[in-house]
Amino acid sequence: MLLGARTDDDRGTALLHFSRDRRTWDAGRELVIDGPSPGGYMWECPNLLRMTDAATGAAADVLILSPQGIRADAGDVLRNRYQCGYLVGHLELPDAPDAAAAFHVTTPFTELDHGFEFYAPQVFTDATAADATSQRRPVMLGWMGMPEEDDHPTITAEGWLHCLTFARELSLYDGRLLQSPVLPSGDDLPIVGDGHVGDVFRVRLDSDGVVELRGTTALGSSTTGSTAGEDAAADGADSADSADSTGPEDAPLVTVSLSGDRVTVTRRTAGVPNHFGDERATTLRPRGPSTPGGGTGSGAAHHLDVIVDRSAIEIIADDGAALFSVRAFSADGAWTVRL
Repeated sequence: MLLGARTDDDRGTALLHFSRDRRTWDAGRELVIDGPSPGGYMWECPNLLRMTDAATGAAADVLILSPQGIRADAGDVLRNRYQCGYLVGHLELPDAPDAAAAFHVTTPFTELDHGFEFYAPQVFTDATAADATSQRRPVMLGWMGMPEEDDHPTITAEGWLHCLTFARELSLYDGRLLQSPVLPSGDDLPIVGDGHVGDVFRVRLDSDGVVELRGTTALGSSTTGSTAGEDAAADGADSADSADSTGPEDAPLVTVSLSGDRVTVTRRTAGVPNHFGDERATTLRPRGPSTPGGGTGSGAAHHLDVIVDRSAIEIIADDGAALFSVRAFSADGAWTVRL
């Protein structure tokens, strides 16, 4: 059992405990990081798993944790109130029960999600493997929320707060953790195009471009009446072409831009203040035809999937090489897609 901890001198760490019956536990030993440490004053919700690197065939240990107390820098990373990421390396566990466990780092702390709301994920495995020699598939669920950020309009309007991401199957490639959401298929999650209006759907972007998600009024807004896009749709016109690009002042808007190796996500959503900014971005590694998930190489264009489930939006780059979790609130849960 791995527990997140905070030392008396405000240093984040984790404690590894053992038990033979899951009732009586030893005193635990500290997991000491040998190499670059993420820092912070508290490590929350750690996960430790053994994986096989698909690029090398070698076994590696992956430590997922949510360190508190790391602040944003001037670049794209560490932009949220609290951070969440992973280390790749090798766990060394001495025989002496009071000796510290050492985690030898080969991949330093790397963010799991580049969006606005992702924290405290938990990793599970399949109940059964394909055969006795196969590893169980690791699957992760993340919290689409953030500690101390509880001013989402769903509390007042509907009496609930925050949600979970889609389940994400994990794989390791060239020292990088890839996340492939386990998504519904067929009519349960239709792939849509320009002008679509709906609340649960998937948008595909196979080259440079912009996906724009435009809501009606914000959830909990007192604004009444239809938007320009709704009026146009009622008249049989193309709502995507007819909608006012500015729209009502409180109408939510999420844009996802792919330009070369650069993905940028912006949002405008009334009633949800974000003191850490409403833009997130990352630079994707060049992709090659034989390098899954955005590995090293060149020659192939990047692609994006934008998954919408009412207020929960997840952007997936290169089949799980980079992800963004976003919450945005349209009054009726519906969005208009513009490409």
